Amino acid sequence: MGLTTLKIKWPNDIIHNEKKMAGILIESWLNSSGLLVVVIGIGINCRLSRAVRDSIENDASDLYEITGRAWDRNQVIAVLLNELFLLLTEFEHSGFLSFKQEWIAYHAYQEKPVKLIKPGNSEIFGIATGINDDGSIILLTEDGIESFVVGEISMRLSV
Repeated sequence: MGLTTLKIKWPNDIIHNEKKMAGILIESWLNSSGLLVVVIGIGINCRLSRAVRDSIENDASDLYEITGRAWDRNQVIAVLLNELFLLLTEFEHSGFLSFKQEWIAYHAYQEKPVKLIKPGNSEIFGIATGINDDGSIILLTEDGIESFVVGEISMRLSV
């Protein structure tokens, strides 16, 4: 078992065996000079104590559970920042399109029935068929192909 079993749960979670082990949040805005400002927040579970696991509503995983070894947080962040620098440089030049196929390959629910919970708690059921060039998820619903830019998906538990 290892890090190669990690998957992406649209839009911003990294999961292992249906348990969240990391999350990414990105916020952007134009500053007063008209420059785009982007803040990226990344949370990684390195080693959760039993008390912390018990306090989390949903199942969670951590690097220790996945790899069987303790990780130095400074080393984790150093590797992450080095990789992030390379990826952001590529993104700056090529945009999301250069990552799209790899993203789909790691999508935990690709070609699977899902439930999308939209803001306001309305639900849409469909098959996750991919993502658009802008990162919106594509679902095959009873109304046809639809794209969504916000919401949270999970495995479809009911028909």
